[in-house]
Amino acid sequence: KLRSCTLYLFVVGNPSAGKSAITATKEVLMGLDKMLREEKEKKMRDYARRKKAYEIVVRELEKNPRKLSMDDLAAELAKVEEPKEPFTPQIMMPQRTTEARFIQDMVKNQGHPQLMLLSEVQTLFNANSREHGNYLDELLEIYDNTAIDKRLKTDNEELYVEHPSLAVLLTGVPNQLPKLFKGFDSGL
Repeated sequence: KLRSCTLYLFVVGNPSAGKSAITATKEVLMGLDKMLREEKEKKMRDYARRKKAYEIVVRELEKNPRKLSMDDLAAELAKVEEPKEPFTPQIMMPQRTTEARFIQDMVKNQGHPQLMLLSEVQTLFNANSREHGNYLDELLEIYDNTAIDKRLKTDNEELYVEHPSLAVLLTGVPNQLPKLFKGFDSGL
């Protein structure tokens, strides 16, 4: 069975005990993330240029100045290849996000691991106490290497993540642990 790498690391300590040192991980990855974002911006500029040129050609063909038959027009359109939007993996998963966006990011990044780093576990509590930010079910599915599927209400979009992969690094104080791990019933 294909398994994704899942790392859930919880650093627990008293206030001001140096737990925030975990954010050094973020500093290291932010350099790589910045490089990927810059690469994506460059690819997106090229994509926008090619897309615009494609749309101009399509408009010209649709004007049909040569009075082409529908079959001939379809054949001409088939010769023009529509550019595909480039893909660049996202390394850092945003901490504050809606459940729908969380899954959309997982779909977009399919097959590429991501990292969610929360220097305050309270952020996760806050997100999971809101109607549109509750993605605790997805975190459990990722940990168990279970595929994620969801249908969004707004546009009836179906989302499917066959092999979700996410590393979660959290820090918190001891009295926050019982809030996160509410016993064996939670699945955590």
